[in-house]
Amino acid sequence: MTSLSTDFFLFIATASLFLLHKKVQATSTCNAASGELVNSAFLFVKPHANTEQARHLVRTKLQESGLKILSEKDIDGKTIDEKK
Repeated sequence: MTSLSTDFFLFIATASLFLLHKKVQATSTCNAASGELVNSAFLFVKPHANTEQARHLVRTKLQESGLKILSEKDIDGKTIDEKK
């Protein structure tokens, strides 16, 4: 991965985490007492950035932000296209 694509990936990942974290903070105060699921999201790592280091970085940043990862899975492009 080139330095430019690494920087772009880190920018997108950081911006996404920031927005997701803010959204969780905004809604969690409304529903925290009921214990219901507040937010849920899928996070995709683009194929060109799908390396162990990138997955580790994303996983670490999500957990540091207080988000819980329910599962991780590799899904190939053909399956995504077929199942939408």
